[in-house]
Amino acid sequence: MKIGFIGAGNMAEAIIAGLIKSKEAAPSDIIISDILKNRLAELEKKYGVVPAASNRAVICNAEAIILAVKPKDAGYLKEALTVIRPGSFIISIMAGVTTGYLEETEVKIPVIRVMPNTPALVLAGMTGLCKGRYASNEHMSKAKLILSAVGKVIEVEEKLMDAVTSISGSGPAYVFLFAEALLEAAEKSGLDKVTAEILIANTLMGAAKMILESKEELSALREKVTSPGGTTAAALAVFEKMKFKDMVAKAVEAAIIRSVEIAGK
Repeated sequence: MKIGFIGAGNMAEAIIAGLIKSKEAAPSDIIISDILKNRLAELEKKYGVVPAASNRAVICNAEAIILAVKPKDAGYLKEALTVIRPGSFIISIMAGVTTGYLEETEVKIPVIRVMPNTPALVLAGMTGLCKGRYASNEHMSKAKLILSAVGKVIEVEEKLMDAVTSISGSGPAYVFLFAEALLEAAEKSGLDKVTAEILIANTLMGAAKMILESKEELSALREKVTSPGGTTAAALAVFEKMKFKDMVAKAVEAAIIRSVEIAGK
């Protein structure tokens, strides 16, 4: 399968690297276009992928066409998409841009909307995806195969994509902020930065692994760490007093609202 990328930023590179590493695609089957020609040359040298002369060249020569540009650039791409070949389909990673918006042309364009996240850069991404009205189950299967090269995928209804964006798309930033706060607290407690970062990173990774592998509710896992009257209970009491869950809920809500605003819905 020929896979094309319009836009060659970090997320596009992550997917390219994953496809090649997993052997889901050969470098010669990956075509890329970008406004920055030096970026194309960089990726060609690094991965052996094929630079294209234009966005239309990608659309005309690829089966799966990945739109990896900023949401504000969606409008100018719509006209170019009308030259898509029969059997080809679009995978859009533009936050907030609906399948319906990209389908507003005289051509019935199959569109798969996806929301990956930055851990895709280390092949540990989480991607939510949904299909538009002209996309088939076969298109969806191929999109899942491509995104699986950089992590896990999960299919959702499109009406939930703004929520997916706010949870897993933006979620790594929330985790990094929490890790920053832990790091600052650790250093104030006398731990050196290197030691603290090792402790924090592995604690977060271990907790995530327990969530994935345990059949218990999150509240039960939390309670197992919390001895009555102990150190964890003292810390959690502060979180509760400062309404930590309310802060998280408001942050997620703000992200959803912004995703809707970006889409112009």
